[in-house]
Amino acid sequence: MVRAQYLPRHAPLPEAAPRPAAAPEGPEADANTLSAEAGEEPETPPTAPIPAKRPEPPRQMAGLPTPPPPADEHEPGPGSGETAPVAGPPVPPEIAPVPPSKPPLIRKVILRPTPPPAPARLACRADLRRLGVKFEERAPLSDPAAGCSVPNPIEVSALSSSVGIGPGAVMNCALADQLARFVRDTASPSAERIFDSPIASIRQASAYVCRDRHGTERISEHAFGNAIDIAEFVLKDGTTIDVKDYGDSDPKRTEFLDEVRQAACGPFRTVLGPGADADHSLHFHFDLEPRKSKNAFCQ
Repeated sequence: MVRAQYLPRHAPLPEAAPRPAAAPEGPEADANTLSAEAGEEPETPPTAPIPAKRPEPPRQMAGLPTPPPPADEHEPGPGSGETAPVAGPPVPPEIAPVPPSKPPLIRKVILRPTPPPAPARLACRADLRRLGVKFEERAPLSDPAAGCSVPNPIEVSALSSSVGIGPGAVMNCALADQLARFVRDTASPSAERIFDSPIASIRQASAYVCRDRHGTERISEHAFGNAIDIAEFVLKDGTTIDVKDYGDSDPKRTEFLDEVRQAACGPFRTVLGPGADADHSLHFHFDLEPRKSKNAFCQ
């Protein structure tokens, strides 16, 4: 009689096999692993591998826009959470030093009294007509920046019916009156006595001119129509007496010019001529400059 074999109701679970160690990745790891398992040292390559050459960027084709330059590595991009550095104030450009300028020239302005009132102005012109002076009215002359001013100028073309003056001289009425009287009463009689011929005309070198005195910062009397420069006397017989010949070998000319120069000191407040300075070596300068002193300035 065969005995029956009883099987267990549940099959026994197999024992868990040990987990194999993780194999290193890559071909070098496999070789090293095999060498290690075989008890050998892993081989080191004799030289490091040469990296492949970086491909050159594509050349820019003609007619295409140039791509923008790569962004700065330190420049924070959008959404990075970093704060861009705040730019400081712009640095001003360097300015070259400017040399100090010269102080402005300060002109010594001579203040003149106000123009004569209408009655005095009319009286002066009436005197000129009685003396036979030929003149024409001119528009007022003024240059405030320079300090020149002739409120009521006239242009004189003759000092009497017999004595001309040329070219026409622009001056104030007071100077015209004094010059006409001086020629009539002093200069012409001297010429007649010395040369037996009276003065027929006078050549003037300068009357009204808006300028300073030569070599100074003071304004000239010419700027007020208050001065006249006489270069030459012409007598009725045609004799010419040039002031620049003052002191030459002709005694008559020297005598006449001496008399005129000395006699003018008084009727005129300033008298200058050859020998006074280089600026007056060719003419006589007569003016009516107002002075505190009663004495005239004559050289």
